[in-house]
Amino acid sequence: MKSALRIAATSLRVSLMTALQYRVDFVVEGFMSVFWLAWNLLPLLVLYGQRGEVAGWDRASALVVIGVFVVLRSFIEGVISPSLIEFVARVRTGAFDFVLLKPADAQLLVSVARFAPWRLLDLLGGIGILVYALALRPTAPTPSDVVLGVALIGCGAVAMY
Repeated sequence: MKSALRIAATSLRVSLMTALQYRVDFVVEGFMSVFWLAWNLLPLLVLYGQRGEVAGWDRASALVVIGVFVVLRSFIEGVISPSLIEFVARVRTGAFDFVLLKPADAQLLVSVARFAPWRLLDLLGGIGILVYALALRPTAPTPSDVVLGVALIGCGAVAMY
């Protein structure tokens, strides 16, 4: 497990250094992440700007769903998609053979081959939306509700992987 975490941390560091080589692109990607986060919230602001409830859903409940969506989307676009694209490129060019020859687990190496570090903004934005939505609710969630919610989001991430 320690080796797997070290490999993932190294891959994350390399992805961050690669992304920072093109600073303008990194800033633009970060700006676009914030833009799409706001774009996801816009329909709810319009819809719940005039009404307190729509089809039994209040604003806080809808924000919880959007927050979970943003968190899971940041996982897909920040971890799964870049690594999958890298995997396909390695298979196409024949470089995947070198991955199979390495003394580490090939599935781990493929799974953490590349990250999109600017998607961390999406993750933080999704968590912020969740915290804000839970603060809007009339009753605060119990600690067991929070643990169960985090566990279910984790199960969703594993299922997507």
